[in-house]
Amino acid sequence: MRKSLIGAVIAALPAMLSITSCNDGKSEPTVSAAKTGTLELSGMDVSVNPDQTDQSDVTVTSGSRNDSNVDVGAFVIDLLDGKGQTTASWTYADKPSMHVLPVGSYTLEIRSHKETAAAFERPLYMGSRGFEIKQGTIYNIGAVTCSLASVKVTIRYSDELAALMDAEVSSVKVTVGSSQLTYPVSETRPGYFHEGKSLVAEFSGVIKGNKEQMIKAIPDVKPGHHYIITFAVKSATGGYVDPKHISIDTSVTVEHLGYTVDMDETILDSSDRPNGGNGGGEEPSEQISFTSSTLSFTDNNPTDLAEAKVLIHADKGISSLVVDIISDDLTDDFLREVGLASTFDLAAPGEMQGALAGLGFPTGAEVTGKTDVTFDITQFLPLLDIYQGVHKFHITVTDADGNKADRTLSFIVE
Repeated sequence: MRKSLIGAVIAALPAMLSITSCNDGKSEPTVSAAKTGTLELSGMDVSVNPDQTDQSDVTVTSGSRNDSNVDVGAFVIDLLDGKGQTTASWTYADKPSMHVLPVGSYTLEIRSHKETAAAFERPLYMGSRGFEIKQGTIYNIGAVTCSLASVKVTIRYSDELAALMDAEVSSVKVTVGSSQLTYPVSETRPGYFHEGKSLVAEFSGVIKGNKEQMIKAIPDVKPGHHYIITFAVKSATGGYVDPKHISIDTSVTVEHLGYTVDMDETILDSSDRPNGGNGGGEEPSEQISFTSSTLSFTDNNPTDLAEAKVLIHADKGISSLVVDIISDDLTDDFLREVGLASTFDLAAPGEMQGALAGLGFPTGAEVTGKTDVTFDITQFLPLLDIYQGVHKFHITVTDADGNKADRTLSFIVE
C-alpha cells in the first residue's frame, strides 16, 4: 500500500508543482506543462523460457543464480522510446523501483549480455515488452520471459570416425555470418552464435594418415534452434578403411522447443561425389547437374586459368543459387570493399547485384526460373591471387520443386 502511494505521489509531482522564480523582488508563478507517468519496475519478474535452456526443467527468476548458470541479476535492461532510441539502461539487479517518463509508447528490452562475438557456453537470451505511459498513471511492467536468441551449434563424431582420425590435428571450423568458432575433436561444449544467417561447418583433419576436408553448409539457420552436426565414416569394413576410398558424410539434427526433426540433406566428401573431377557421371539429384571442362570438383584448382566456368542445369528451373565463399582471408570485411559478402544468392542478389554483374556473374532474372545457367568465376580469380592459401566456393542450387544439389570449387594460391 505504501509503495503504491509513493508511486502515485511521484507520478503526480509534475502536475502539483508550482515554482516561483525571483527577479528583482518580483515573482511570477510558472506551472510545468510536462505530461508524465511512472513505470514501476519493483514488481518486474524475469524468467528464462525453460524449453530453450540447456536444462529444460530450469526457470530462473528474481536475479537468483542456480544450476543453469543463468544469472538474471546481470541481465541488461534497455528502455526504448517510440523512435527506438534508448532513454535509460540498467542491469536487472540495479534497476530503480520507479522511473518517471513522458507520456508515450515505449519498449523494454532485456538481454543476458550485450556482447555479439560467438562463444562456447555463453548463450544470448532476450525478451521485450511494449507498453504505454499515460499521464498521472503508474504502469507495472510485470513479468518478462526471455528466450534463446542464439544459434546453438554442437559438433559430434561417430565412434568409428573418432577411432580412425588423428585427434591432435583434426577439427571443425564453424562459421555463422561473420562469427567463427573452432571445435577441436575434444570440444564437446555447444557454441553460440548471435546471427541468423548461413552456417558453414568445415572439417579438416587427418584420417588414416591422409589429409581430408569436407564442408557442410546450411543456408538459413535461425536463432533459438540447436544444430547438432555429426561427422561419420560413410562406409567401412571390419574397422579398416582404404585411404583411397575414405568417405565422410554428415547428419544434421535440429532441436527446438521440445521437438526434433532430422534434415535429409548430406554433403559427401569430394572423393565420394559422382561428378568429381571432370563433370561426368550421375548426380545425386537427377534433376540438377554441374559440368565443367576446365575446373575440378575434387582437387584444388589453380588461379591462372584462362576460363573458369561451371554449367548448371536444372530440369525444373532454378529458384536459388547460393554461393558461400570460405576463406581465411576473403572475409566479409574484405569482400565488403568490393560490394560483396561471403554468402550471396545469385537469384536474389539484392544490393550486391551491381558488384556481382560487374564480375561477370548472372543475377536475378538471368538465374530465376532458368534451366541452364553458366556460373563464370573467371573475372573473380584475380581477387584470389592477393592471398596465399586455399579459397573455396560452395555452390548450392535449389530448383522450383525444392530439389537441391551442391558442389565445391577449391582454388589454391601458392
